[in-house]
Amino acid sequence: MRRVSANRRCCCRALLLALGWTPFAAATPAGPESQVREAIERYFRADALGSAEQMREVFAPGAMVRDKRGSTWVRLTPEALAAQSAGAAADESRRVRRVESLRVHGGEASVVISRETPTERRRERLVLQPRGGVWRIVVDRREVTPKPPAASQRRTLEAELMKPIKPFRLLGNLHYVGARGISAFLLTTPAGHVLLDTGPAEMLPMLERNVEALGAHLADVKLLLNSHAHYDHCGGFAELRRRTGARILASEADAAQMERGGRGDFAYGDDYPFEPFTPDQRIPRGCTRRPGTVSKPLTGARTATRRGARPPARRSGQREPDARVESGRRPGPRRGALERPEDVDR
Repeated sequence: MRRVSANRRCCCRALLLALGWTPFAAATPAGPESQVREAIERYFRADALGSAEQMREVFAPGAMVRDKRGSTWVRLTPEALAAQSAGAAADESRRVRRVESLRVHGGEASVVISRETPTERRRERLVLQPRGGVWRIVVDRREVTPKPPAASQRRTLEAELMKPIKPFRLLGNLHYVGARGISAFLLTTPAGHVLLDTGPAEMLPMLERNVEALGAHLADVKLLLNSHAHYDHCGGFAELRRRTGARILASEADAAQMERGGRGDFAYGDDYPFEPFTPDQRIPRGCTRRPGTVSKPLTGARTATRRGARPPARRSGQREPDARVESGRRPGPRRGALERPEDVDR
């Protein structure tokens, strides 16, 4: 028994060592890089909260701050930066901060960070040094570049994402009919077709060509489903319903955003509007619609929270499982000839 216990102790010790655990691991101080990252997080927090007090703490006394706007460099002081902090900005939920690079050389660290707002992009080159046992910013060279208007950004986005791609069968009666960077899916059934997303209204001609290339017709679409209520996924719903008479089903959260036409979005504000419309039916979470042989659980609203759809259980004798449709993926080209809906086993 003693020998067995000793062997167990040896095995446990070897396992803990293999996992990198030592009795003194908790007492080991964080390395310089971790400490620098913590200092950057404090800076991000101070900037996000608009806290003058926290902003003073992240800069070392006498730190050099240079702010470039256009071709002009302006010298600022940490106190002047703190004075500009007056609470969180109105568009704080739409701001994005990231660390682009971080290097530590002895007692000095070089960090490049960026902050994007709806109207501008700020890039900062920071130098940090330990002062009083805490890493603080001693040099901040910041350059602000204005961003183009939202309409211009939208045109650029559409040009990049709306490049045509040949439609193809994914599995069973599910087909990809979207663009290279904006997804749309067609589920064909004898009782009528289901279309998941249309892309923006400008993509409808391409969508129709893709559907026709599969031997189907937009006029046979009976249901319109939406992954989430953004213009690049449901911007064409109002026009397509007028042309086909299809019914629009949506969750409660997405329905409210559809009726606002994309305005007041939690992430994009009013930058990406679309023609507002009212869904024909609001579907509770988890409800299942069965047009003919198609079954698809309703997904949650990505506009507020992102939730995946759980695929239905595979039925006995079914040759292929139902497809789990997720918007945002960019399906690659599929080799082989495209299959017409009437040739697909259901």
